[in-house]
Amino acid sequence: MNQWFISLFACWLLVTPELASAKTRKQDKRKRSAAGKEKSSPSKDKSQLKCVGAGVERRCYYDDGLVELIGDWSDAQRAADAGEQLSAEQEDEESLADAIGRAFSWPTPSPIELLGAEEALSLSTTFDYTRKRAKRMVKDVVKPRLRGLRGRSVGVCFAGPPKANGDNDIVYQMSLAKGADKTLLGLLGVPEDQIEPYNLLRLKVDGQVYRLREDEVGSDLFEALGAKLKVGKTVYLSMNPAPRRVPPKVTIPAKVNGASQEFVLAKKPGASTGSFGSADSIEIKPDAKWVIRPGNKTVPVNRSLLAHRLLIRKMMGKSKKEERKSITIKPRDWLSRTPVYRRDLGDVVDYELHAHGREALWFGKSSFTVSAEMYVRSGESDCDLLVEVFPIFPRITIGAWSRGEWRQATGLTVIDPATHKVRIGYMDSPFCGGIIE
Repeated sequence: MNQWFISLFACWLLVTPELASAKTRKQDKRKRSAAGKEKSSPSKDKSQLKCVGAGVERRCYYDDGLVELIGDWSDAQRAADAGEQLSAEQEDEESLADAIGRAFSWPTPSPIELLGAEEALSLSTTFDYTRKRAKRMVKDVVKPRLRGLRGRSVGVCFAGPPKANGDNDIVYQMSLAKGADKTLLGLLGVPEDQIEPYNLLRLKVDGQVYRLREDEVGSDLFEALGAKLKVGKTVYLSMNPAPRRVPPKVTIPAKVNGASQEFVLAKKPGASTGSFGSADSIEIKPDAKWVIRPGNKTVPVNRSLLAHRLLIRKMMGKSKKEERKSITIKPRDWLSRTPVYRRDLGDVVDYELHAHGREALWFGKSSFTVSAEMYVRSGESDCDLLVEVFPIFPRITIGAWSRGEWRQATGLTVIDPATHKVRIGYMDSPFCGGIIE
């Protein structure tokens, strides 16, 4: 009995590890299967698009970044088609620039004054920009006309004259599709290259400040300096091989024993200007290069460019004592500029100023025209594109009437003859009775 039990116990010890191992393998298999299913199943935070392959529709799953890219591309295609249609429509109706200019040009009579004698008084006034009405009118113009260009890539702002503190007075903002800003610029008659931001390199040499364009610096040196300066790094500029001062030589013609000869005289390096009338010359080796640190990037020296000549002058100073081995250029010397494109819109709208009194009496009017200027720039006031309109109001007069006649007037009203008509009937001269249609 004991022998049988011992044999059974030994078998159990041998089989148990195999069973445990099989169970573990089975559990691992289940885990791998579950992981595979989870991987093949779309995650809840993934965006889902329909795909078609081999004639069979299936579902594809992409992350949000790709969906956003596809959405921007789709918006851009739609905006491009809408832009062509807008350009065609603009040929047959009021241009977008004129419509926006008109929207900003509603006038409010400013403080008035009476000029003249007792029996011949004329009213003189100019006008103020009406922000509240401009805000509504600009929206009414751009929202429907630019509907086809809407998107989420380009922020466009429309602003009137600046506020009292000088800040931009933005009255309406909208977002356009990628690339639609170029279509908008075309509709506004603004050349795209005229508003592209640019940089300048500031150099101070001999107490004078120079702001140098890329063509004055040379594209290679300009880009090499900009790559460091615009990310906040200070640049140390040196030359290899280094320039050196050489004394000027003066050739003096002479005759010796009746024969013409020339004598060459030289000054000591760094000596002050004397009777020779010239300072030391600077020798630059033909293979000399600027060395930009950090990075040790090299750019050939080109003395035909203004910036290179100024840098040499700054490095060498006015004398031997002022020479330096390198020039320090700091990030603040990398200037960013945003050009402003100005467009004169000319006369944008005609108005009439009417004087009126009690009992619907209308008398005396003066017609006037408002012109406007448009200014367009990029990257201003958190706007990818800023469109500013400044209306230009004239000074006008009404009259002349007597003081008693002026007492009949209780107010002044601006009328747009394109939308309203004042029907005038001369009942009690010089007053006019009528109504606004």
